[in-house]
Amino acid sequence: MTDWSAKWALYSPDKIAFKEFETGRTLTYGQLHRLGNRLAQHLHRHFGIEKGDRVAVLSEHCLEYTLLFAAAQKLGFMLVPLNYRLAAPEIDYLLQSAQPRLVLAEAKYQKLLDSAPGTAKIPCRWTLEALAEFTNPALEHPADAHFDNRPIDGNDPVFILYTSGTTGFPKGALYTHNMLFWNSINTAISLIVNSESRTLNVMPPFHTGGWNVLLTPFWHHGAYTCLFKKFEAAAVLEALARERCTLFMGVPTMLKMLAAEPGFESADLSSLLYIIVGGEPMPIPLIET
Repeated sequence: MTDWSAKWALYSPDKIAFKEFETGRTLTYGQLHRLGNRLAQHLHRHFGIEKGDRVAVLSEHCLEYTLLFAAAQKLGFMLVPLNYRLAAPEIDYLLQSAQPRLVLAEAKYQKLLDSAPGTAKIPCRWTLEALAEFTNPALEHPADAHFDNRPIDGNDPVFILYTSGTTGFPKGALYTHNMLFWNSINTAISLIVNSESRTLNVMPPFHTGGWNVLLTPFWHHGAYTCLFKKFEAAAVLEALARERCTLFMGVPTMLKMLAAEPGFESADLSSLLYIIVGGEPMPIPLIET
């Protein structure tokens, strides 16, 4: 129910689950499971992470983020994605609110993290680059094959996602394992989602769209996701065709930029069954385009 990497490692161990667009790096479902085991063990033994602890992350989407999620489904900690577009006082508010036991930061955002006074109160810190070296698939060893998963109830939270409401400070919304499951089922009822599905993810990890619109339903169904660190219309249009994507999620502004690309009329998007739109109303002329 809650360890999707383990299940798909049985069904399709050599199938690519995630590809990082900018680097071309990939993770198969077998690697996700084994490296997720390694990471869960390390987080528990080295940093003392237990079920129910919070692990905050200040990073763009990447393969390491997916490994943290895989470990969260095994060890039972809560992943707290931080918005790297915020200023230091706003990051500080999120840290004070979430009270993580561990915070990880990508090198480019280390200065931002260091500028938040609340960082000093966090028991453990780790860099994303050190995590990447630790989880290098080339360094796999027999111990990666097994981890004693913690008993996880469906109502246990797996994410704290901070809202950006129109009034007051951001609120930390708890997202549970059951919510992950039912979101996946509802997505597959509404759309065609199965192990042959393919998508690009251009949404940021600090927003529910970066996880729960397609990434986690695709993971649950053993499908393929290509991760983009940011949206660039020309690159996305080319990748939609080359990766033979079946679904894509974007906001109307992104779709307007795609339609305005010189290669839009000639792009082979014949594999694309659906585009999911959110964030703002979609103008009818753009829908027709």
